[in-house]
Amino acid sequence: MIRASESFFYILGNKMERLLTVGKITRAHGICGEMRVMPMVDDAEQFFSFKTVYIQDKDKKLHKKNVQNVRLHKKMVLLILEGIKSRNDAEALINSEILIDRSQDQLEHDEVYIADLIGIQVFDKNNNKIGKIADVLTNTGAIDTLEIQLENGKNIYVPFRKCYFYQWDLDQGTMAADIPEDFFDL
Repeated sequence: MIRASESFFYILGNKMERLLTVGKITRAHGICGEMRVMPMVDDAEQFFSFKTVYIQDKDKKLHKKNVQNVRLHKKMVLLILEGIKSRNDAEALINSEILIDRSQDQLEHDEVYIADLIGIQVFDKNNNKIGKIADVLTNTGAIDTLEIQLENGKNIYVPFRKCYFYQWDLDQGTMAADIPEDFFDL
């Protein structure tokens, strides 16, 4: 299972934090500062667990905001943040990204963030290098697909299933795979 999100390092206070992009503000909703957010996570209900978020404005500056209210509406998240009091305040943030500190989101067993997969080296069951993960395609149907750049520069696309990718070590930057030969011939 993959949790959708981009990941970035930011200096916050005296330490560097790893933040995850979880949504993008698309428009104001109503007149009291509520914002419509396009979720960039697998399950929009995750927003209910966020207590604090960071808004990255058009100048790439981060603004820490406490979450005051979350509700879901037509596959979108409606969000009220501390300090955003009017429609004008909300409209000023259109196209801004919403990020969270990783500590606010706990992964389940066998879940991984997309950002952590990019660049991972993929090895076959004999420990021969196949290539590296170049991208994760999340719009290919019910199953996310890994784009693997082979050593020869060619790309192959393999569904991210436990039967093909049976072990990974994000700290080492490696993934063990048993990919059928048919995928290499497409």
